[in-house]
Amino acid sequence: FVPLLLGCLIAVYFLTGIYLVPLAVKKYLPQYIQNQSGLILSIERARLNPLNFQLTLEDLTVELQESSTTEPLLSIQSLFIDLDFTSLIRSSFTCDKLTIENLQLNLIRYKDKHYNIPALSRFSKTQEQGDIISFAKLPFLFSLNNIDINKSRILFEDQVTDKNHTVTELQLAIPTLSNFYFQSNNYILPHFSAIINGSPIQLSGEAVQLTDNQGFQTKLSCSIKSLDLVPYFSYLPSTFPQTIKKGWAD
Repeated sequence: FVPLLLGCLIAVYFLTGIYLVPLAVKKYLPQYIQNQSGLILSIERARLNPLNFQLTLEDLTVELQESSTTEPLLSIQSLFIDLDFTSLIRSSFTCDKLTIENLQLNLIRYKDKHYNIPALSRFSKTQEQGDIISFAKLPFLFSLNNIDINKSRILFEDQVTDKNHTVTELQLAIPTLSNFYFQSNNYILPHFSAIINGSPIQLSGEAVQLTDNQGFQTKLSCSIKSLDLVPYFSYLPSTFPQTIKKGWAD
């Protein structure tokens, strides 16, 4: 009887992880996002490995409730999350790895200088970075570690200046993003690279341990090729004390 009961429990566990949890994610996560932000989230496919709690979401789209364009605000081909199951028991959300593949963000600045992202519209009014979002005020604890964004791009339509900006071949690596203390076993090195309006840009960093275990020294490197600076000054706060008429970064 005991082996039969144990086999049934294992079968229920695997069926729940493989079928019920992905269905619950596809149903309840979009509802939560819409209730909290008003954005419409769609998830085409969801998979969970019940052995290691690795969750994969495919073909995600985020749209505005009222949109003047046919393109979604955000689309992601693949989102991989290596979940820490014990954190869910502690009423927090923690992952050791988060990988995003083929993200596309369609950003618009309208003629009244408002953006199609509500948080950026608030920023355009207040000009205070801290007013965009405060992680400490979120109603839940989270720790996202080893965030890796690959093969992504941003399309920016600026109706104020009647210009379009493109960020292609975007690669972004963030070691951690958290609103409480959490220590992962390993961390990736911070990195950013992209082609912005045809100009390659690369930022990278590393931590080198000092002699006699006296801590770490952070090294940052930056590589920019043929970047016209003039178009970007219009996006700085109006209180910025300088203007530029001509300039390149190389």
